[in-house]
Amino acid sequence: MLALRSSVLCFVFFVLSLSGATLWRDAGPVSGINLAVAPWDSGGPPRSPFEFVKEEKGGTSPKVIVKDAAGATWYVKFGFEVRPETFSSRIVRAAGYYSPPSYFVPDGKIEHVSRLGRAHSQIDANGHFSNARFARKMDLVDGESWSLDNADLKGSRELSGLKLLIMLLANWDIKAPNFAVVKSEKGDEMYAITDWGQTLGVPDDKSHWLCDKYRSQTPYWVEGAEGGFVNIAYNGKLHDVVTNNVRTEDLKWFMTRMSGLTEAQLRQGLKSSGATDEESACFASAISERLAALRAVAESGGGGVRTRREVRKTTTTNTNTNSGERPPQ
Repeated sequence: MLALRSSVLCFVFFVLSLSGATLWRDAGPVSGINLAVAPWDSGGPPRSPFEFVKEEKGGTSPKVIVKDAAGATWYVKFGFEVRPETFSSRIVRAAGYYSPPSYFVPDGKIEHVSRLGRAHSQIDANGHFSNARFARKMDLVDGESWSLDNADLKGSRELSGLKLLIMLLANWDIKAPNFAVVKSEKGDEMYAITDWGQTLGVPDDKSHWLCDKYRSQTPYWVEGAEGGFVNIAYNGKLHDVVTNNVRTEDLKWFMTRMSGLTEAQLRQGLKSSGATDEESACFASAISERLAALRAVAESGGGGVRTRREVRKTTTTNTNTNSGERPPQ
């Protein structure tokens, strides 16, 4: 019986390790990426006029599905996640990870709108709207899922790089329904976190898009390195998984890419994501400071300011995504 159980476990591990999906791909030198648009999105921004398809009922924010003038399908989200998700998704893509290509549309009109529920507060009787996030429809791979515990990803520098992005952007809402396997614009299968709307605040109080709070944590955000592993002050969902096993050598690999990201690029991406001039200056400066702190640890193998902090238990370590739920857009 024990031998049979061992054989089954070995078979499960073998199947997991045979996944055809990848987590990361080289998106080219980050210093040359234009963050005013979604990196490596060959389709470009949405083009008006927009034609109503239907309203999406799930998720936290009001959403509708539309088709644009080129026939592309877009998931249109309204509310507090619009700006942080548009910007954070571009950083994720610039780093080489998949997130739905997203654009901020300050105003527009959707033709032939009918029977709205939650979205009624965001779209008037004539179809006019303001401050929306347009995310290109994802091509999901049916029956495929993944988690931060995937056997084929454990111990990889690419997984550590994604964890560092989660912490850099202060994405506190890491949960199973936001994990999916998708087909990228190039047709290859990629592991993806599909929702980055709860970012750029402080995970401890579940805030987002609040630069004063985000900046206030920045000086002690990197706690340093110990025993070859990086310590970062992060207390969002799945913090026990996200903060675990990020090696200094993984950080060095991550910074060979992200060190080229300039404050001017960050401002460019923030402005095109709906940020005010004040927000753009504040977030760009704070993100640059966090990257500088990571670079200092990568170069020295230590450093940072070690602080005492209380880590709450926010979730279990199980990140299995076989929930039957489709990831929200």
